[in-house]
Amino acid sequence: LLRVSIEGSRAIVDLRTNTLICANEDTLIPSDVKVIDSYVFYNCGFNEFIVPEGVEVIKNNAFESCKNLEKLILPNTLKEIGDSAFESLKISTITFPENLEIVGAKAFAKSLLVVVNPTLFFSNPILDVIIIILLSNLIIFPLLSFIFP
Repeated sequence: LLRVSIEGSRAIVDLRTNTLICANEDTLIPSDVKVIDSYVFYNCGFNEFIVPEGVEVIKNNAFESCKNLEKLILPNTLKEIGDSAFESLKISTITFPENLEIVGAKAFAKSLLVVVNPTLFFSNPILDVIIIILLSNLIIFPLLSFIFP
């Protein structure tokens, strides 16, 4: 049930779940991929990465320690970012897609993230959050309505 993509992408995809489970820096993510598995691009050498439309989940540590990664573009289809998925990157800005529902613990820890496009957080009534940026770490807390009426 695993295949090596014939699109010249050097990717291994689990066809049962449309999960990218193995890739390298030359990988072109196949269009049917819905999930980028844990550690797939760990410690990569990318300077820039565009997660293609269609990807809905980026699992834990998927891009952790990509220390050269300065520009990251997330697709509108993205719903979930796992724990430490983008930990230890050089990115300083990011735009969160409107469909994003879950951001895992330490998703952007140890990054240079200091500017956040808060459109998602202040226009999406389903996800009320407070964004706190301290010492280059993005921390997202659920907004508790009984504390902030």
